[in-house]
Amino acid sequence: MIPSQIVLPYHEFDIQDRKLAAYIKELIVQLERAYETTARNVNGDIRSDQSTQTPAFTPTIRSSNNDQGTITYTHQTGWVFRQGLLVDVWFDVQWSAASGTPTGNLILDLPYEVANSSNKPFVGTCQASNITFTNDYAVCNATPDTRELTFWDCASATATAQIAFDSSGQVIGHVRYIGKAEETT
Repeated sequence: MIPSQIVLPYHEFDIQDRKLAAYIKELIVQLERAYETTARNVNGDIRSDQSTQTPAFTPTIRSSNNDQGTITYTHQTGWVFRQGLLVDVWFDVQWSAASGTPTGNLILDLPYEVANSSNKPFVGTCQASNITFTNDYAVCNATPDTRELTFWDCASATATAQIAFDSSGQVIGHVRYIGKAEETT
């Protein structure tokens, strides 16, 4: 998010005062930091498990009841692009086993918190493989005020239902959502 204000240091002193050089140095540092923050937010920040220049985003899945035990991943590929408050997440996660007996719904953990909303406006596309669901297609929702991406079973003229966690499967997709201000992780 672009800062709405810049707080610069202010000191009262006479121009002949020797502290003027230190003040100018401090002022320059503050202006450089403000510019870096503005540029980073305008240009965006890409995080990927393929890049060594920025921290990796490795997508993880879990059961909503957190009862899946240890998950054995075949692969976990993720990309994140954050520009200001706008967050795009691309993911491809495949797992071959989950210890325990999972009973909850399938969740993918997001890298940034989703903005608070009274409803679920952040719907993404999803391709599901080897996952049990009864209707025609799956979608994903970035759940407001959380870091959770939930998966939903959909069809024409039927109510949607959350997709249960399976001990093996694959989800591939993309979601765009509005994040929370000032979040850096």
